[in-house]
Amino acid sequence: MIIDTLNRDTHYFTLDLHNGAILSEPLNFKQYDERSRELAIELTVHNKPLDLTNSRVDIWVYKKDGHTVVKAVDKANTDIDNSIVVIPLTRQMLILPPSVECEIVVTYADKRVLSFPIFEVTIERSNVDMDTIVSTSEFQLFYDALYRMEQWMRDYLDKY
Repeated sequence: MIIDTLNRDTHYFTLDLHNGAILSEPLNFKQYDERSRELAIELTVHNKPLDLTNSRVDIWVYKKDGHTVVKAVDKANTDIDNSIVVIPLTRQMLILPPSVECEIVVTYADKRVLSFPIFEVTIERSNVDMDTIVSTSEFQLFYDALYRMEQWMRDYLDKY
């Protein structure tokens, strides 16, 4: 499997069923980022690769507001030979600082379910609020554009 890491912040680590997350660096990400930050996780049991044949891998992200985001890992992002899953983090996962709790769940075709220890991802607050207009000058640009559109519509109606 080739992992495209161009223009992505990828954190590689091992998640062992019995030992939890084995991190070489903290999992720190930025609020509101969308599919530009990702986790590349090697799933192991007693430090041996987990067999991912005939399985589905999901990540469950528990946010501080009590909501949960569940995302299935795409087959294209699963390296069965090396027991690695690559999970692009979505805006919904990274929307609420200061952190989220993540859990990996593997479901096999024979209905066996294997859930891994919870690990935490820290979310740094952003100064940019994607849900609101950032400044009054931007609001004025929006207002001016609406006014010009309204003028164009009046001119069009008068002409035709």
